[in-house]
Amino acid sequence: MQPFTRARLFETAWRYGLGVAAVAAALLLTLLLWRWVAPHATPLFLAAVAITAWRGGAKPSLLATTLAVLTIDYFFNPPLNAFEFSVDNTASAVVFVTVALLISWIDARRKQALRERDVLLVSEQQARVEAERANKAKDQFLAMVTHELRTPLSVILGWTRLMRKELSDSSPNARALEAIERNAHLQKQLVEDLLDVSRIAAGKFRVDARPIELVSVIEAAIEALTPALAVKRIKLHADYDHAAGFVNADPERLQQVVCNLLSNAVKFTPDEGQIEVRLERAGEHARIVVHDTGAGIRREFLPFVFDRFRQADDDAINKHGGLGLGLAIVRHLVEAHGGTVRAASAGEALGSTFTVELPLLNRSTWQKIESDWVIPASHGDEGSTRASNASG
Repeated sequence: MQPFTRARLFETAWRYGLGVAAVAAALLLTLLLWRWVAPHATPLFLAAVAITAWRGGAKPSLLATTLAVLTIDYFFNPPLNAFEFSVDNTASAVVFVTVALLISWIDARRKQALRERDVLLVSEQQARVEAERANKAKDQFLAMVTHELRTPLSVILGWTRLMRKELSDSSPNARALEAIERNAHLQKQLVEDLLDVSRIAAGKFRVDARPIELVSVIEAAIEALTPALAVKRIKLHADYDHAAGFVNADPERLQQVVCNLLSNAVKFTPDEGQIEVRLERAGEHARIVVHDTGAGIRREFLPFVFDRFRQADDDAINKHGGLGLGLAIVRHLVEAHGGTVRAASAGEALGSTFTVELPLLNRSTWQKIESDWVIPASHGDEGSTRASNASG
């Protein structure tokens, strides 16, 4: 129970005074407008009850209802200027009270709903703050763990390379060291992906953009994936349109994009399958297309293929491994360059296609770069194509 204070006394007097004032105003207006509202005297009094319930609450509205019934009976029900509890007057009073109570009940329910909404809103805000705090702690923990993992992995790789140099390739120890190095590289890539994700979550991910041509970026990515292609005897065909021009981008990050897309294609393409990489111009954009003849993507999973830590099913995790971060990083990198990436597939076992589009530099900037930049002879003439095959 609230303590009795002057402020509370003033608030109570104001709420009940509102009911009295509202009924008095209804009486005055009804008398002034009687020639237009006769013979019904209740509308303005019901409005007075509604206003009192809205601004004063349930109990003041009951006071307004009582005063309104007495006022109507005295001033507007025969005999005028007197109280008479006849059947007609009693029936009118019952109808008026019923409607007035219904108005008060509806308003009370409205206020209760508003209070419950406010409570839910506060709870939701608190839950969001807690979730954000927990998510931030998770990201900080992830960043700390991945940083701690980098150092021992670097030591393992360094010593493994050093020991392999002193052994012949045919010795059992050399094969064992090769297996250690290969798996250490896989672990290092997972750690690098986790680091990238933690930087993205912390808003510390940056790109060092400068004008570049995409052919060299794609070729570097293909070269990095050549051993993996050879192990599975996958044929890779690359088709370059040199008219695609220049983009303003970070070459290392774009190489990471192409590497992630190619490694994803290699992972899900069976032995002796095929992968196609195309670079073409699409209006004011350069388009990179990576198509494979691999496992494909279920239609219902396509909208989630670029989400973090998402894989199509448990079988994919068990068979192919990985954390489901490569494509999420691809999307972030492409969007950081002002581009878009999308995935398409006709269904399971029907291959998949990933398309990256990046905005081209405007023609004046492109022409200035071309005048200062000598295209290597190996690139050939504009519009030429190149095919590259890797097989075991």
